Amino acid sequence: APLSVLLLFILWLVFCCFFIWFRDDKVKIDLEFFHERRRKLGPMTYEESVLVVVWGLLVLLWLTASPIGSYPGWKKSVAEDLSSGVIGLMLTLPLFVIPCASQLPKAFKQRLGLQRCLSESFLIGDDAPKNILDWDAVKEAFQWEIIFVFGGGSMLADGTVRSGLAGTLAEFLADTCGDSGFFVLVIFVTILVCFSTEVLSNMSTMTIFGPIVARTAYLQGIDPVLMMMLVAFASSTSFMLPTASGPNMVVQASGVITVKEMVIGGMFMNVVAIVFIAIYTIAALPFLIGSLSADLGAPLLDSGAL
Repeated sequence: APLSVLLLFILWLVFCCFFIWFRDDKVKIDLEFFHERRRKLGPMTYEESVLVVVWGLLVLLWLTASPIGSYPGWKKSVAEDLSSGVIGLMLTLPLFVIPCASQLPKAFKQRLGLQRCLSESFLIGDDAPKNILDWDAVKEAFQWEIIFVFGGGSMLADGTVRSGLAGTLAEFLADTCGDSGFFVLVIFVTILVCFSTEVLSNMSTMTIFGPIVARTAYLQGIDPVLMMMLVAFASSTSFMLPTASGPNMVVQASGVITVKEMVIGGMFMNVVAIVFIAIYTIAALPFLIGSLSADLGAPLLDSGAL
């Protein structure tokens, strides 16, 4: 969170410098436009309220499933092999049977407030969904290619582990860095991952480089958990190319920002991110997390540990 807030502040600062403070033809911001859009949103709808509750409960279950200090985690009393995906399904499937506001009894609508029961769907008439999650609506609107992106990334990462490529690359990376130590390894990994995530999805970058960097850190006597967190931070710096992330595609598709402008601005943000991620990892993380991997042993690169 501190790193994200810092990068967001730097981005805001750069935006103000280039488009507001030091520009002759300053960009005029119509605040009334934003106020009007906010007013049109109206109060939070019934469906939005249900999703907030479900989402909050899901996050709580995810965070408390595994041991935290002396707390053993609720999975120990339920099913120790329960995965995060199963927990997600446990909270998602009920949405297929919880009714939409349009299906609620009139008395319940009045108690909630009629303004909160006026949500709309892109499906109308007989096809309008009757539950918060409707299978026909999901089939129509869900971007199924996301499954292939995530699945492909996981398969590629698992392939690098099972084939032994991850171990080979880890040894090569350790030999390349030599005895240069923690500082050089952090800089090298940050640069490598930051620019790799411009052409790979965040998840693919993390699942590919995670095992390699963890093994490299272990070979050099560095905390693997610390380096895995570094990879997680660097995998999120998709600033340069439209293909780097979904939001980048949306911005480029608007036609307002060209690819050249995105690359120039993204390159600047990548350099800034590399500097601050490296400083944060070297100066702050060791004191914040301690040695979380003290009892974990060597990272497994010869089995399906992912």
